[in-house]
Amino acid sequence: MIKKLKQMVKNLLLKRGYKTKRHLVVIESDDWGSIRSSKQGVAFIKENYPNFKLDAYQSVDCLESEKDLLSLFKVLNKYKDSFGNHPIITANFIMQNAIYDGQNIEYENFTNTYTRYAYSSLKVIKENFTNKSFIPQLHGLVHFNLQKQKDTARKNKMVNECWKQEMIGLCEGEYVGMDTFNIKPGDETYCTNIKKSADIFYKTFGYKAESFVFPCYVFNSEYEKFLLESGIKNIQTSLIQNIPIKKVTAKEYNKKFRYMGEKNSIGGIYTVRNCFFEPIKFQSQSKTVVDCLNNCLNQVENAFRNKKPAIICSHRANYVGGINKTQQEENLKYLDLLLQSILERWSDVQFVSSTELCKIIQEDKCK
Repeated sequence: MIKKLKQMVKNLLLKRGYKTKRHLVVIESDDWGSIRSSKQGVAFIKENYPNFKLDAYQSVDCLESEKDLLSLFKVLNKYKDSFGNHPIITANFIMQNAIYDGQNIEYENFTNTYTRYAYSSLKVIKENFTNKSFIPQLHGLVHFNLQKQKDTARKNKMVNECWKQEMIGLCEGEYVGMDTFNIKPGDETYCTNIKKSADIFYKTFGYKAESFVFPCYVFNSEYEKFLLESGIKNIQTSLIQNIPIKKVTAKEYNKKFRYMGEKNSIGGIYTVRNCFFEPIKFQSQSKTVVDCLNNCLNQVENAFRNKKPAIICSHRANYVGGINKTQQEENLKYLDLLLQSILERWSDVQFVSSTELCKIIQEDKCK
């Protein structure tokens, strides 16, 4: 009964804000460029800490390879809408990662994402710009909470050892130390340097980022001004924003509801994710990828019924095969079925990027 009531409230909240009769589909995918897990790290934990259970993302979420990108592009470029657009993934990139220097874990020692890539991977991304099916946008400088990682590593030998194996985000808590912007007074703030991340993004991809998603949807509104100063107007988010509590309490976040097309006090526009295609999460809950596919299609239908763009959240972890290639292949097969099903059910669907949707909302509001 309580579960049904919560879902009813959620559905009512998702009806708020911008409406359109157009069947717009956006796919937003986070964590590209970040180093969270590695094949050797997962093997290290299984061998040395067999009782430690990795979550769905920790178990497979490694840095993408050229092969991963080409496999994903093959699926995306297979389809076109009636406007001639391929399905578009707005790929939200992390621009730096921490490195282990061989003797100590130097938490302040960061390296730009593109220096960790094989040049062929970046080349493949840039070559795909002409198809406009994979469009990088910004996810921040790093994807971990520096203070939490330091504090945990001091107390926990396993976390310390796992950093050496490029395994990040093994802290306790709701977001296992990945909530970059959960910052309290006096904490290290380098990681939250939006301007620096925007500058590295420009040097890497050759254009300025226009869209941003805060890691784990955790942020204070004070950071919005830094987005605007960097030319970023679109804030991708979930229905719920997690606002860090500055005082030390048992509760880490306050919650705030956001709605589609909401405008903040300095001119930024929120777009709210209302559909989810996360096969690895479903599988970790003893559900199938078919369940995930059907759930996402139902959410797309619900979005269109409520005259909303369908914004599908689908993390990078679903599409990389460096740790589990079999799972990657299955996820890509069902992404293929998802896109095919959307085009069959809604012949007038239009695939757009996050930045395009933001512009459409702005233009419609001006009419």
